[in-house]
Amino acid sequence: MSVIVFSEDYASSTACLFEVQTILEHCKKSDHFILPVFYDVDPGRVKEQARDLEKKDSSEKTKGRSAALKEVASMAGMVLQNQADG
Repeated sequence: MSVIVFSEDYASSTACLFEVQTILEHCKKSDHFILPVFYDVDPGRVKEQARDLEKKDSSEKTKGRSAALKEVASMAGMVLQNQADG
């Protein structure tokens, strides 16, 4: 099982995008399970960031990472909002 914690800046990290793509590929080849956690970001916003990536760079590598990001963001997961203590 992999838990992927998405934050507002997740899609701006090349390493994070590579990681989500690798996890998704592993999931498709085995009985691996992915639990997406959206921390202080809406799943729709993560999908929007994936579309923005494709607009900036249309290379095959970016398209693959963007597709993986959209697919994982579409999975059932947990949406957590940051709240002040107290």
